[in-house]
Amino acid sequence: MKIKFKKFKKIWGAIRRNWRVNHRLVISDESTHAHIFELLLTPRRLFVVITVSAFVLIFLTTMLIAFTPLRVYVPGYTNPNEYRMYRKLVYKVDSLENALRQNQQYLANFYNVLNGVIPPENSEITDNKAVAHQKEDADEVSKGISQIEKEAERIISEIKDRGVKTNITLNQRATLKSITLSPPTLGLISKPFSLSERHLAIDIKNEKGTMITSIADGFVLFVGYTPKDGNMIIVQHAGDLISVYKSAETIVKKAGDKVSIGEMIATMGNTGVESRTYHLHFELWFKGAPVNPLDYISIY
Repeated sequence: MKIKFKKFKKIWGAIRRNWRVNHRLVISDESTHAHIFELLLTPRRLFVVITVSAFVLIFLTTMLIAFTPLRVYVPGYTNPNEYRMYRKLVYKVDSLENALRQNQQYLANFYNVLNGVIPPENSEITDNKAVAHQKEDADEVSKGISQIEKEAERIISEIKDRGVKTNITLNQRATLKSITLSPPTLGLISKPFSLSERHLAIDIKNEKGTMITSIADGFVLFVGYTPKDGNMIIVQHAGDLISVYKSAETIVKKAGDKVSIGEMIATMGNTGVESRTYHLHFELWFKGAPVNPLDYISIY
């Protein structure tokens, strides 16, 4: 280590001694010995010239890369067209992600309709157990919530004579009542809507071949057959409303067809392993939750 330090000290001392010593660079003719070019240099002047030249070269190279088309050949740089294309792709990917989330929510609601699954409690759907819990803690809730509970109890008491229950909020029911709906068919109610019995529909009994019509304008979402429910057709209406018609004998529409209110879509039958007589198993779903059709439709 000492040897290296001494060597470095020796070199540095030589540089300091010759820092201002003049040196002459001469180019001469070999035959005549005439001087063609002479240049007087010192180590200090040579260092300054090399340093300034290096900075000028770096500056010119930077300008050349930044403001000329040559920058596209430098790794990491993109041309303006590619940059605009990347931005468009980013916007498209973001739009596709939003559309995918909406489709996933739509498919989740559609799965609930097909399988009769009641969605979990959220800010808009009131569960019976939650209502009972709110009654027990009525002294601890605010005055506004207490008034809502009283109004809910009054409405529930009005429909108890029908032997049905509801799990949709007052605001949603008011919105649904503003939609004009027609009866899906004619007949007698053989089994009412009941959440406690997991019967999320009403059964309307009548003769074989009785006409089944759409309750409102919409588009046919699904047509198919399952061993449990028989022939089934599902119609999507405006306002997040879906109507489901099961146990049909024949279906006269196909998926994607546009239907009008009162238009025939199927005939009454006795299909499906759970069916015991000719009837229509009719379900009504609003915002992904089952509702009692008798609250909004009169069956004759």
